[in-house]
Amino acid sequence: MKEKDKILAIDDNDVNLVMLKAMLSEEYDVETLSDGTLAENRAAATKPDLILLDVLMPGKDGLSICGDLKANPATQQIPIIIISARNTSDDIATGLMAGADDYMCKPFSTSELKLRIRRRIDASRPSEIIQNTIRKLTEQRDTATYKAALLQAISDNANESVILCRPDGIIAASTQSTNEIL
Repeated sequence: MKEKDKILAIDDNDVNLVMLKAMLSEEYDVETLSDGTLAENRAAATKPDLILLDVLMPGKDGLSICGDLKANPATQQIPIIIISARNTSDDIATGLMAGADDYMCKPFSTSELKLRIRRRIDASRPSEIIQNTIRKLTEQRDTATYKAALLQAISDNANESVILCRPDGIIAASTQSTNEIL
């Protein structure tokens, strides 16, 4: 069975957190946090697949938290959806400029929230083709690095003149004593 995607929901209102958990727990592993000041450390430690974030919170507000999460290399790739009662176009623009990937106004539709969550999580993951390409390039790089290190070790430790050639006849490496002769 596939492991559920993880969501970290951050809101100072416990009723909102209970509601979000009830709405999403069937499809997602939902962790709730009512203290925004703990959000950054918790997100860095748990690496959720998505963060749901309220704006209006005591202490550190959601916009500051969002900006800090996006500035931190450990959390900057985690998609953030702001959920807020602040619903003017300026509020939405401010949330997006703070680094949020999406913004939903309260009250919201459960089906719309679920759709936006799924799309954000899916969009944040590299496609299978990209993952395979990265894996192949990493293997090629690792092979080339290994070959270069092996050639260097042979060259550094050879007591005699040695020339190593590729199959096409091109010199790939030679010892220092060979270089002095040539």
